[in-house]
Amino acid sequence: MAIYVRALTADERARLEEWRADATLRPALQQRAAAILLSHQKYKVTDIAAQVDLHPLNVRKWIHRFNEKGLAGLYDEPRCGRPPKLDLGLRRLVWEIVATDPRELGCPHDEWTATHLMQYLRRANLIDGLSYESVRQLFKEAQVVVGRFGSRPVTPSVMSRPLRERESRPVFMAAGTT
Repeated sequence: MAIYVRALTADERARLEEWRADATLRPALQQRAAAILLSHQKYKVTDIAAQVDLHPLNVRKWIHRFNEKGLAGLYDEPRCGRPPKLDLGLRRLVWEIVATDPRELGCPHDEWTATHLMQYLRRANLIDGLSYESVRQLFKEAQVVVGRFGSRPVTPSVMSRPLRERESRPVFMAAGTT
């Protein structure tokens, strides 16, 4: 049996279009907005899943949650456990730092490594209690060029680097967590 989203209000449709186009939004929320808009256009769940890089079960989940809760249903529900120390603000800051020449920030080296990044963040008092592994993952994330999502690029602020520097990096599809 086919499943589709309920009829969208004009406001919901406008917000979903806005979310899908907003590169500053979490990729998972952009992905969910795209899935809902495709479902509204009567695409089948399997076709939507292929286009937005989600498993069909997750597409169905987001359609059901949207039908029940509207736009609020597309946000992640609170999770148990300690909140992550790596908030979006810190991630964006690290993206900008890695996009900058280390010598411009007073570092003696000419390229960033995870170790150099950790040393800089400690010197600048930007991290408090983060492990080396957390900083290494932040560094790895800042080096990734996010690939295409649907028909438009999902671009974090690290994309402000010149194109020639980005071309040699691997391209990954942005995928939401559910």
